[in-house]
Amino acid sequence: MIELIAKYNLLEPVSKIELLKFLDSLLSKQKTKTSFDMAAYKKNILQVSTWEEEDLKVFDDNQKRFNEWQVPKW
Repeated sequence: MIELIAKYNLLEPVSKIELLKFLDSLLSKQKTKTSFDMAAYKKNILQVSTWEEEDLKVFDDNQKRFNEWQVPKW
C-alpha cells in the first residue's frame, strides 16, 4: 500500500484524476452486497470466543516482567 501511495504522489494532477476515474470504473464493476443480513451478523458475533480471567493472567504476568526490565544506558 505504501508503494501505491508513493507512486500516486509522483503523478501529475491530470494523471491522478485519470487514475481515480479508472479506480472508480473498477469499483463499479465489482459486485457489492446491497443488503445487510442482521441474522448472519448476530450468528457470527455469537461465535466469537471469550477469554477467562485465567487466560488473561499470562498477559498481566508478561507486562509485570516487561516493566521490570532495566533499560541499558549508553
